[in-house]
Amino acid sequence: MKKALLPLLLLALLSSTGCVKEVLLSSRLNGDWRIYSSKTSFVAIKDFSFANLYSSQWSGTVLINGVTVENPYLRFSYNNRSFFEISRDISILIPQNTIFYRKNIYAIPLNQQDFYSGSIKTECSFVYDNQPVTIKIDVKSPVVEMKRDCRYEFNLGEDPAGVPIREISFNHFHKTKGTVRYDDIIDNFSGSWDLSIGQLFLAFKSDIFNAKHLQKYRYSFGNDRMYLTNPVKYSKYAFYGTIPEENIKEITYTNVFERKYD
Repeated sequence: MKKALLPLLLLALLSSTGCVKEVLLSSRLNGDWRIYSSKTSFVAIKDFSFANLYSSQWSGTVLINGVTVENPYLRFSYNNRSFFEISRDISILIPQNTIFYRKNIYAIPLNQQDFYSGSIKTECSFVYDNQPVTIKIDVKSPVVEMKRDCRYEFNLGEDPAGVPIREISFNHFHKTKGTVRYDDIIDNFSGSWDLSIGQLFLAFKSDIFNAKHLQKYRYSFGNDRMYLTNPVKYSKYAFYGTIPEENIKEITYTNVFERKYD
């Protein structure tokens, strides 16, 4: 009887100190993970609407010398958020009020306030390859209707924890390794991990850049995925900065990882 009670007493003791939780979480961490998605989200404090400038579902018309451009891109560049891509041949550099047409640069009248309200309506003319060119643009972004206490997600943002992790492996000996991204360069790293006060702590060094990093996350698991999250401080210069700060709360950045079985 005493032998049967001993494991139960030990389990109760560990539970009271939180050790069981840490052990169980450690077992869930172990193995290989790869990035599935990254997102920034916020919760609405009240009902409001906003122009989603970073949507890929802008609509409207683009004319070149009176001819409609078929299947225009109408999106921000994946590589540079200052560029708004109209089509394969046309991009607008928003802050400088300039238009790129087949790699040549021309001035274009652009109302910045209208743009950040979700509208581009402009026209410009110039000479390209000894031929007159007139471009007319009339497009609008989708409008998102927010309801109080609802959360909205963008597949955008920067990880406040530090360098973006692409792949990561954990073992029982609190060692970790994987890959991180420095702009367009993928680098290997190795280091250690720990769980404490409800957070995951990573200490690692990259190979090529020989850079040391200390990063921490709130963590959770679900549907065979791992969620590493950090709060984000509101900034009017961020991509969501057209939304007044008093309208939103609980801004977070989340890295979603899936199990890597190959």
